[in-house]
Amino acid sequence: MKINWGTGLVIGMVAFISFIMYFVVTMMTSNEYDHD
Repeated sequence: MKINWGTGLVIGMVAFISFIMYFVVTMMTSNEYDHD
């Protein structure tokens, strides 16, 4: 299975965005990191 650079770019962007969103949701929902 060979993917072109466009497909790889989209997959990379989606992986990066989901990685960032995971950290954002973790920080928002965890009381351990409450900084207010």
